Amino acid sequence: MKITKRQLKRIIREEKRKLHELEEYRPPLDAEGNAPGAAEISDQLGVLHDAINVLIELMEPYELAEELEGIAFGLKEMYG
Repeated sequence: MKITKRQLKRIIREEKRKLHELEEYRPPLDAEGNAPGAAEISDQLGVLHDAINVLIELMEPYELAEELEGIAFGLKEMYG
């Protein structure tokens, strides 16, 4: 089963939304023990999207989707 880039981005957005809904979710702390600000979170999500766009070119979309779903599942197991 192949998925489109749009579908993959939707899956990522849904998983990201689910992570933020978890009560136990805590963003990683910086070296000084502070949670990153909204600007840094936005920057890092941009980096993540850029990396995903590169992977879309290197992998079959369904394979990448499975990998990302596995990562999301692991996060749910750790924090959910």
